[in-house]
Amino acid sequence: MGKLKLFIGIYNSFSPTMTGEERAEIYEKSLKQYLTKIYNKRDVKIFLYYNGRLLSWIEKNHPEYITVLEELVQRRQAEILNGPYNEPMLPVIPVSDRLGQLEKMTTYLRRLFKKRFRGCWLPGFIWEPSLASNLYAAGINYTFLEVEQFERSGIKSIYNPVITDDQGKDIAIFPLHRVLSESAVQAPASNIIGSLRNISNESNRERLVNLVFPGEFLADENRQLWFEEFLHLIEENREWIDCQTPSQYMKNYEGSWNRVYFHSSTYGDLKRYFNEKSDYIPEINPPGDNDPYRAVLRTNQQQSFYYGRLNYVTLLINSIRGDKARKKSARENIWKAQNLYSFWTGEMALQTKRAGYASLTEAEKTTREKGIFNSSIIETDYDLDGQSEFVFQGLVYNSCVHLEGGTLFELDYLPSCWNYCFNRMGRKSFIDFFLPRGFDGQKYFQNRAALNGAGLYSYRMKDTSRDEKQVVLKGDITINDKENNSCSLLMTKKYLFKRNWFVVSYVIENNTDAKRDYHFGTEINLSTAEGKGEEPGISFVTSKDKSDISDNVVAHCSSVMLLDKKNSTDIQLDFGEDLNLWYLLENETMTLVPWLEFSLYPMETKEITMSLKLGRHKN
Repeated sequence: MGKLKLFIGIYNSFSPTMTGEERAEIYEKSLKQYLTKIYNKRDVKIFLYYNGRLLSWIEKNHPEYITVLEELVQRRQAEILNGPYNEPMLPVIPVSDRLGQLEKMTTYLRRLFKKRFRGCWLPGFIWEPSLASNLYAAGINYTFLEVEQFERSGIKSIYNPVITDDQGKDIAIFPLHRVLSESAVQAPASNIIGSLRNISNESNRERLVNLVFPGEFLADENRQLWFEEFLHLIEENREWIDCQTPSQYMKNYEGSWNRVYFHSSTYGDLKRYFNEKSDYIPEINPPGDNDPYRAVLRTNQQQSFYYGRLNYVTLLINSIRGDKARKKSARENIWKAQNLYSFWTGEMALQTKRAGYASLTEAEKTTREKGIFNSSIIETDYDLDGQSEFVFQGLVYNSCVHLEGGTLFELDYLPSCWNYCFNRMGRKSFIDFFLPRGFDGQKYFQNRAALNGAGLYSYRMKDTSRDEKQVVLKGDITINDKENNSCSLLMTKKYLFKRNWFVVSYVIENNTDAKRDYHFGTEINLSTAEGKGEEPGISFVTSKDKSDISDNVVAHCSSVMLLDKKNSTDIQLDFGEDLNLWYLLENETMTLVPWLEFSLYPMETKEITMSLKLGRHKN
C-alpha cells in the first residue's frame, strides 16, 4: 500500500459589503489563528485561497501577515491559489472579463510573492466546458470541482485527478471532498484520520483526498483546537500520509491522466457553495437542484434587471474606441459588479447588488466622453424577456421603463451613483391602480401585493420621440370602477424626460356608455440609503397653510419632498393638482401613493400629471 496523498486547503473571502469591524474580527479570530498553527507545523503542506478584495485589505492593514505567507511560499509549505479578482461566476461574464480578472489577480500575486501560481479557485464551483481553454489562456494548470460534479459526469474514481480540454487546451481537475471536509470538523480530529486510513486501505492504487475548509469555520475557538490537533495527527501519521500541495503533486506525478469531460454546473452546485439554503426566498418558481446554474439569473425580476444592467454597461464599455485608459477604468468598475454574491439572495446579496449598481453607474459615467455625450432614449430588450424596454440615458440620471404596467424599474442618480428603484422587495415605481369604494391607506398597504399584480396593465408602444425624449404608451384596459363594476378604459401614459427631472402624465378615457366614478392612484417606491430604524427626513408641502398629516396620510397634497441624507439628495414630487397621499417607510424604501377620485361621462377624458425632480441637497 502506497502513501495516501492528502491536500489540505483553506479558502477565504470578504463579501463586498463587509464592514471594517467585521473584517478585523475575522482576521483576528480566523486568519491570524490558523496561519500561526500552520507556520509551526513545517511538515504539513497546505494551499490557501484569498479573493482579491481580502488580500488587498490584508496587505494594507496587516503587512506582517503577507510576510508570513511569503515565507511559507518560499519554503514550499504553502501554495497560494489564483482566481478571478472579484469572484464572479466566470462563465456568465464575457471572455475578455474572465481573462482580465484572472490576469489582474495573477499580476497582484506575482507582485506580492514574486511567483506565478498556476492553480485556480473557481467561485461557486461553476463549470462550463469552455472554461478549460479560458483558464489555459490565463496560464492556469489546474482547478478543483466537487466530488458530486465528478459523479454526475460519470467519473467513477473520486480519488484521482483527471484532465479535461476545450479545443485542445487542457487543464487538470482535482476532486474536492466537500462532504468529508464538512463531517471532519463535526467530530474529534482522530475520526478524520480514521476515515483517511479506511480510504487508503480500500485500494492498492494511489489515492488522493482533498480536504478544504472555509476560513470562517475556523474562527470558533473549539474549531481552532480541532485544527491544531488535526495538523498534529497529520505529522504523527506521515509514514502513510503524504501531505502535498497540488503543484508539488503535478510536478512529481509520472503516470498518465484520464481525459474526461464534465457536465455544466447545476443550481444545486451553487447552493452547496453558498450553504445558505434557509436564506433563499425565491419570488416565484424556485429552481430545482438539477436545473442549470444559470437559473439563478431568473429567480426573480430583480436578478433579471441586474443581469440586464451588467450586459448593457458591457456594451457601452465595448463601444469605447481609442482611449485605453478610459476603457480600463470602466472595466475595473464593472468587474466589481460581477461578484458572485450579487446573484444569490438574502441580505448579503442585497447589499452586494446595491454596491454593484453603484459600480455600474461609475463604469457608465466613465464610458461617456466629456463634452460629447448627449441624452438619448434607447429601445432594447434590457431584461431579456423578449420584449423591448426603454432606456433614457441622461446627464443627471438614467431611467428605464417597462411595457408591463408602464412602470419605472431603474432610476440611477448619477452624482451619488444610487439606483432609487432598487429595493429589497423588488418594487418598481409608477404602478397604477383603480380601487373600489372604501379603500384607505392601511387597507391598500395590506393588500398591495395582490393589487400591484392586477395593476400591471399591458401597454403597447404608441410613440417614442428621441428628439423630445419621451415615451408614449397606450393600453385598452379593463378595470373596476369605484362601485366595483367592471368597465373598459383607454389609458395613455407618457414619460417626458428632462435634464434633472421627468414628467409622468396620464390621459384616461371612459370607453363605456355610462358615467363612471373612479379611484385612481399610482405607487412610487424610492429606495433610501438610510440604515434600518433611521427614518429619512421628509418634508411635505401642500396647497394649504397647514398640512393635514395623520396615520400616514396627507390630504390635498400638491408636492412632497424626500431627503436622502446619506446621498445628500433631494427628491421632489410635484402634482398638477391637489391629490391625496398615502406614504409608508418600510425596509429602507419610501413608498408614496398619490391618488384622487373623479367621474367621467362616456368618452370624456381626464388628464393627470406629476413630475419627479432630483437634486443635490444644500445644507
